[in-house]
Amino acid sequence: MNSQQTDEPLIERNVPLAEHTTFKCGGAADYAATPHSLQELRDALAFARMNELPVTVLGGGSNVLVSDRGVRGLVLFTRKLSSCHVRGELLCARCGLSLDKAINISIEHGLTGMELLGGIPGSVGGAVAGNTGVAGMQIGDLLEYVDYLTFDGAAHRLEVFPDMFPYRSSPFTGKNDRIIFEIGFRLAPTNQSSEARLRKEAARTRRKQAGQYDVPSAGCMFKNPSPAVSAGKLIDECDFKGKRLGGARVSPSHANFFLNPDHTATSRDIWMLSEQIRRAVLEKTGFALERELRLIGEWRDEDLRLDGNPS
Repeated sequence: MNSQQTDEPLIERNVPLAEHTTFKCGGAADYAATPHSLQELRDALAFARMNELPVTVLGGGSNVLVSDRGVRGLVLFTRKLSSCHVRGELLCARCGLSLDKAINISIEHGLTGMELLGGIPGSVGGAVAGNTGVAGMQIGDLLEYVDYLTFDGAAHRLEVFPDMFPYRSSPFTGKNDRIIFEIGFRLAPTNQSSEARLRKEAARTRRKQAGQYDVPSAGCMFKNPSPAVSAGKLIDECDFKGKRLGGARVSPSHANFFLNPDHTATSRDIWMLSEQIRRAVLEKTGFALERELRLIGEWRDEDLRLDGNPS
């Protein structure tokens, strides 16, 4: 099955996934496709249906942990689905556009509202699926519509209303039969673009100064239990900041950031470190932390069995 826009095949076999994730670990995909258009996306889905393959979507590769055993079936990379246009106060972005670039484009067109998300890695599709947020705002608050495909290739539109995107969740969370294709962001017009750019760069700089994303990481491991209770603070109170297990490490500056500082961590190292911490926080504080990131691929019982202790 050939791409309509390049000479490269649309479907590839045995594709390593580590370099496609911000954690830089994990195994290979049985098959992978990088569609450039809606038609190619439908062609890839048709290949999966014809061969009875499960489908996994991978955007910017943030907020996911890919099994060391790899991913069975077809992985869809969305990074080439990255076009964007502005219609009045709507920023209409395809799912694979990077979140940081979407913010820059909005500011260039005199629109504001996304600046506090500056510096967060990943695609707009992934950000919407996980309802990324910071400092009291979340991306779901900015949405007008989300166009998505089901695995039969049919297109659908979700008109977004208040309360459809609760904290770190969305109508697409845990849904394996929907692929976000295009998002409409309802933003506010501004003639103070320079101030908006300064806000965006200030947010990006804060993350940089805090050491966020300097080394392989997927961002925050756990959701905050409530607006008043920080997961990072709970982990810090349990004395896990800077702790290591195998090649994985808790950030010494932000206890809810888990790192692969030497590029030697396995996905199992990262999962075990997070599970040791989750159990310790529950035992000491009574708070049951819930992970933000998604486990992707073939995870077996022995992969999730705990052994070793952080040091």
